[in-house]
Amino acid sequence: MRWDDVQFTRGYDKWQAYGQSKTANALFAVQLDAFGRDVG
Repeated sequence: MRWDDVQFTRGYDKWQAYGQSKTANALFAVQLDAFGRDVG
């Protein structure tokens, strides 16, 4: 993930954008799972 340029203001590459979107989805799912385990 390019945390310093998530909006691709310094250039756009479709494959990098695709990879970042998939990584973001996976990170979100992991965090959502952790939240659900804490809440019950």
